[in-house]
Formats: sequence, C-alpha cells, structure tokens
Amino acid sequence: MKTARPRYPLFSLSGLTVLAGLIFLSGCGAPTPEAVPALKQAASSDLVRLTPEAVRKSGIQVARVSDRPHHSRISTIAEVKADENQVFHLSSLVGGRLIKDQANLGDRIRQGQTVAVIRNQEVVKAQAASIHELHNNEIAIQQAKTRLKLARQNYQREKALYADGVSPRKDLLLAQSELELAQSALSGYEEHKTHVLSEAKALLGTYGVAFDSQSERLQTGSPIVAPRSGVVTRKTITLGDTVSADQILYEVADLSRVWLDMTVYPQDLAGLRLGQSIRFTSDSLPKRVFMGRINYIPPNTNAQSPVFMVRAFLDNTDYSLKPGMFGQAEIDSASRESMPFVPEKALQKYGREAFVFIPLGNNQYRKQPVTIDSQDSTGYFIRQGLKAGTPVVTEGSFTLKGEMLKKQLGED
Repeated sequence: MKTARPRYPLFSLSGLTVLAGLIFLSGCGAPTPEAVPALKQAASSDLVRLTPEAVRKSGIQVARVSDRPHHSRISTIAEVKADENQVFHLSSLVGGRLIKDQANLGDRIRQGQTVAVIRNQEVVKAQAASIHELHNNEIAIQQAKTRLKLARQNYQREKALYADGVSPRKDLLLAQSELELAQSALSGYEEHKTHVLSEAKALLGTYGVAFDSQSERLQTGSPIVAPRSGVVTRKTITLGDTVSADQILYEVADLSRVWLDMTVYPQDLAGLRLGQSIRFTSDSLPKRVFMGRINYIPPNTNAQSPVFMVRAFLDNTDYSLKPGMFGQAEIDSASRESMPFVPEKALQKYGREAFVFIPLGNNQYRKQPVTIDSQDSTGYFIRQGLKAGTPVVTEGSFTLKGEMLKKQLGED
C-alpha cells in the first residue's frame, strides 16, 4: 500500500518574487508605510527593478519629500485699459466750422500742438472791437498830448508874467490847473490803452488766438491746442464739419502708463494686498512679460457679478500696450501655505503625466503620479500625490524612467 505524499501549494515565479520581496522588506524595514500598499501591484508596469550592479552604476540616491512654505499663484484673465485719470477731451469754446484737421485716430500728439482750427465769428468780432477801441484811444492820446503841450506853454508864460508883476495870481493858478488836467487826461488815455490790450489778449487767449494790435490781418480761426501729450483714442469730426461748443471733438489718453483690470474670485481675495507684484502676458504680444503692482482692490463686488475687479498699473512708455488688449495675469498670493516639495531631478514627465519614483526595497521602485502646483529654480511644489517625509529617488530618477518605458514597450 502506497503512502500518500503530502500536497504542497504551487507558487508561480512572480508569486515567489513577491514573497521574497515581502520577506526581505519585513527584515530590512526600508520602505515607509506610504510605499507598502503598492506591493500588491508588483506585476504592474509601474514597477521597476534593477540589479545591484545597475543601481550602483546609475548612482541612485534617495531623499525625503520636504515641506516648504509656498506662495500660491492666482492666474486670471486681464484687460488693458486707459488710465481714466490720464484721459482728456478736446473741444471748441464756440461753434464754428472745422477748417483744419491735423490729428487722426491713433496719432500721438504733443503738449502745445495745434490739432485743429475752428473758424468762428467770435474771434473776428473780438479782434475788430479791440482794434477799433485802440485806434480811437490812440487818437485821444495824441489830442491829449497836444493839449498838454499847450497847457504847459501857457503855464510857463503865466508864471513869467506873474513873476514880472504883470499878470495876477489867479491867472497863474488857472494855468496850473489846466496843465494838471491835461496831464491827468493823457495818463487816463494811456492807462485805458493798457486795459484794452490786456482785455483783448485775455479774451482772444481763451480762443487760443494771440492778439497782435499791429497786424493788419484779422485772424478768423480758433486753434484747438493739446494741453498734454497723449494718443488720440476717439475722433468725432472730419474736415468741414460744423461743431458746437459742447461737442467733444477728440478724446486723448496718455498711455505711457495703463490700467490692468483683473478678474478675481472672492475665495482668492484674502490673499491679495496692495503693492503685490503681477505679471501680464498679452495675447497680442505673447513673447513679452509686463510687470506691475496692484494699486486697487475694490471694497465690495458688483451686484451684477460674483467676481471682483482688481487693478494694477503697468508701465507703457513704448506704447506697445493698447486699451482693449486681453491676456493672462499671474498674481503671487500674499498668503503662505506649506506644500510638499521635490528637487528638480526627482520629477519626471512623460506625455501629460508627471511622476516620481518611490523606493520599495530590494532594488525595486514604484512610479508615483503627482500633480504639480508650481515650480521654482530648484524643484517643484506638489499639489497632489505625495506627502512630506515620503522617500523619493533624486539622482538616477531618469534611469528608472528609461527602464520603466522599456519595460512597458516590451509588454506592449
């Protein structure tokens, strides 16, 4: 009678590998608790195993994920606008016809530049009235000078006669009185001339016309002069149009500095402060980055919209930014939060996926997908997929990526 031999469970080669790995790990204690659950997927293509010689040659080094303070970044849509404090309008003080148009839409104009000339009767009337009054006053001055000359001669004669005892004293006093009246009359006409000139210059100056009493030609046009430099952003007239005094003819904006309006949601508002730096990239100028600082945070939101409109100033001395341009703005939040951080060499990318490798012991490593929050000059802040203290491969991470891809291509 044959004795029945005991039956032993059969193990596949992969099962023995897992079992050996478990025995080894339980003895060495190398992996962390975060890494142990991945062992049940030992046959997955996300696992990479190297020989001791390959580990030595690739110079694999391991470091733990650190926990670093991090400035969260807000990305939002932004629009370039003209600084409303630097926008001004040009119009005529009186109605008339446009006889010169020297500024077009988009032109840069200088302070003091004449951009248009309006023909109007007020200028002609003011000049004609002033010249006429000055002419009459000049005749009165000449007559007063003649009377003064005669009065002075009469006074000298009466003075001599009185000294010789020929003329009575009352005749001398009368001659003296006539002389003083003649002097006073001449002074009055000369003073009146000064007032007429001053009034004419002031009145015509309001129309932008310089008064010249010696000119034989009357000016018929009132120039429109730019009080500041800027860019013509709106124009409502063409040559030959009749304009009114209350009509805006040109809108001009100083675009050497512009506003940037940025849309911010309420949950991001707490992390914003006045003076924070922002970066702006325009869709029209994708290769340029414009820097600015927040100068306005609204106290409350618009009732029609659940968002806040935060504003920053941008320098625009080269006039490359135009009102109406859209783009992307990035704001570094003032709030600080701690976030897992890995060195640049630890993180690998393939396609749209970012990942690191976690050591499991026994020269075995597991790919761990992660979500990147942001990057600085030395590494990456990780939003999801890692915790502080988890060991990850730094040096040699690229070698593990290559081995993993070869393995996946072999399985395919």
